[in-house]
Amino acid sequence: WKRWVEGKPETIIDPILAEDPRNEIIKLIQIGFLCVQENPAKRPAMSSVIVWFGSETIIIPLPNAPAFTGSLQSQSKSSTMSMSIVFTELSSR
Repeated sequence: WKRWVEGKPETIIDPILAEDPRNEIIKLIQIGFLCVQENPAKRPAMSSVIVWFGSETIIIPLPNAPAFTGSLQSQSKSSTMSMSIVFTELSSR
C-alpha cells in the first residue's frame, strides 16, 4: 500500500513478470486494493471486477486504504504473526 500511495506500484512487481505489460499488472494491483478496502461498503461487486478484468479502456476507481495497513506492533511490546497457506490440487477421475 505504501508503494501505491507513493506512486511507485512498479516496485512491488516481481521481476519475473517484468516482461508482461506493466499497465495490465498495475491494473490488477489496483483492482486487488479495491477488493480489500477497509470499509466493506466501498469494495466493488464481483460483477464490476469481472468487467474491469475484461476491459482495456474502462476507468477503474482509485482505492482507499486497505483494511490491513495498521501496525502489528505496539509501542511497549512487539508481536509475531505466523501464517500458513495450504493449496489443494483437484483432478478428475
